[in-house]
Amino acid sequence: MLIPFTLCADGYILKGMIDDISLLSVLPSASLGHRVFTGLVTVCLVMGAQALLYPIIVRLWGVRPFFEAFIDTCFTPVITRLNRPNRSRAVLWVRGAVVLVLVIMVCLLTVFALRTAMLAVPYDIYGYVDVAILMMCLSPVAPLIHSVMFARTQMSKTKPSDKNEQKNPYFMRLARASYTNLIHLDDHGLARGMIKLNLSGFLAWCVTPVLVYIALGGYALLLYTALNAASFGAGKAALMQPFSKILALWIGLMLGVAQWPASFLMAVAAFFTGSASFFKAIGGLFPKKGAPSAYEGGRAMAVMAYSLNLTLGGPYQDRFGKGVSTPWVGPVGSSAQVAARDIIRSAYIIAVALLLFAVLLFGVSLVV
Repeated sequence: MLIPFTLCADGYILKGMIDDISLLSVLPSASLGHRVFTGLVTVCLVMGAQALLYPIIVRLWGVRPFFEAFIDTCFTPVITRLNRPNRSRAVLWVRGAVVLVLVIMVCLLTVFALRTAMLAVPYDIYGYVDVAILMMCLSPVAPLIHSVMFARTQMSKTKPSDKNEQKNPYFMRLARASYTNLIHLDDHGLARGMIKLNLSGFLAWCVTPVLVYIALGGYALLLYTALNAASFGAGKAALMQPFSKILALWIGLMLGVAQWPASFLMAVAAFFTGSASFFKAIGGLFPKKGAPSAYEGGRAMAVMAYSLNLTLGGPYQDRFGKGVSTPWVGPVGSSAQVAARDIIRSAYIIAVALLLFAVLLFGVSLVV
């Protein structure tokens, strides 16, 4: 619903602000077909922008979506101080609720700021607020470029051995984007981390945001992205503890639903990938030993592991150095010794899946 404005001698006078507290509602105002088409156009815009402006983007906010990186930067100091394990469960529940309220307020202020900025432009672009929100919450291509460049560095004779920002920026950007501590990982562990980053770019930063926007609107999309940063920022080892659980429930629900279409698209993409197995990828949709949780990639990780005959997942440390127990997933006889060329193979599958996702959105926009 548009905020009614009246033009007078002094400029624009805001009216009906109380009525527009429908911002608190996550129900979308545009038609379903309009939202699907907006999602399609924005995905294509973001893919092109990240491909062309990758060096600038990664230096400004890394490979994550802009809004997620912004929330993580703002809320990490607060979350670190509030999430004290020695406090009682009731206190941690209350503190988690406080952070949730703060995140909702930031999302509402962001929408209001975008609307105000659109009105300040002398052209009629007010209807593009949803496009701006989607662009802040998507990052499908930057992780792919980042992982491929890392793989090329690993395969070269001059690969960096020091894990610091100056000599190996790939290491620190992966650590920030995945909310993990990578200091104790070998080259195979880093390669598995890069493949997981590719999966995040497709599942958590492309398919899920677009589906959330189509189903619930732009306000819910901002909330999803903000809670994604806030819940993971508290430490992945603490996701199911009282403080983070109130933040992570929404994320788990959205990722749990979106992993199914994302996994299916990846399985179809394996059919067009010469070095992948389509039939094994189908088996990855229903792995015998079960898939990791949706927070860790879910069935999308299983499909990737089965299609490339790799073993992915496994335990790791979150950004605070606390252990996170994640099951290994992969077909019988596969190896966890992931090489740099496997990163490129996974990036190819994700790239094809992105194209298939755009085609799917285009087809749905024609039908609805």
